[in-house]
Amino acid sequence: MTALRPAPDGGDGIELRLVNLAEGPRTGTIELRLPLTSVEETGLDGSPLASLQPERLPDGLRLSVTLGAKEIRTVRLR
Repeated sequence: MTALRPAPDGGDGIELRLVNLAEGPRTGTIELRLPLTSVEETGLDGSPLASLQPERLPDGLRLSVTLGAKEIRTVRLR
């Protein structure tokens, strides 16, 4: 994870920038103890690209993400 910031469009939620600079795919797990209800991948303009399926926890979410070689993804959590 290289960046954590408020949603850039002034909306609710936060954005995570995920970067894999390795030559092969990598999988990581993010666990957040926040009252979140949704997770989606966003494009550079902030528009939704894909709905991700997080594991619900009593006080937050756990999300496993696999990034391909030299891939960058942005995930919005609300």
